Amino acid sequence: MNFLFIILWRHSIIYDPVSAYWSFRLLANILFTNPSYWEPTIRDYLMPYEDRLINLQPVIDSVALALYDISKNLAVKFLTSYSESAALGAQELARNTFADLATMMAKISRYPCPSYNTTEANEEDFLTGSGDIIALGT
Repeated sequence: MNFLFIILWRHSIIYDPVSAYWSFRLLANILFTNPSYWEPTIRDYLMPYEDRLINLQPVIDSVALALYDISKNLAVKFLTSYSESAALGAQELARNTFADLATMMAKISRYPCPSYNTTEANEEDFLTGSGDIIALGT
């Protein structure tokens, strides 16, 4: 048991761009840098997908039950395919969301931290790259 845990832990610390773990872990890492800022932004990306899945669920259930009446195996294949598709869709969304957020962070990091500025700048200045921001000591 300990050997299996060590193998799983070791693989989770090695970045893998196709890993679902890393797709979601990267979003979590961004979130934890500033939860009050990033949580609403990340939620705006993810909620439409989650809402679509929730709204589609009654249809999926009906189709699965109809297929089950015909063949249990057919229902299992359908639900497996649907679940895989939903999971891969969520992973793709996580990757795209990370890419967008990383771009936002890159724009923010082009400018000095506001607490070290000699001029006032608002959040929009950091996200759009506008404004005349001058750092102390430059």
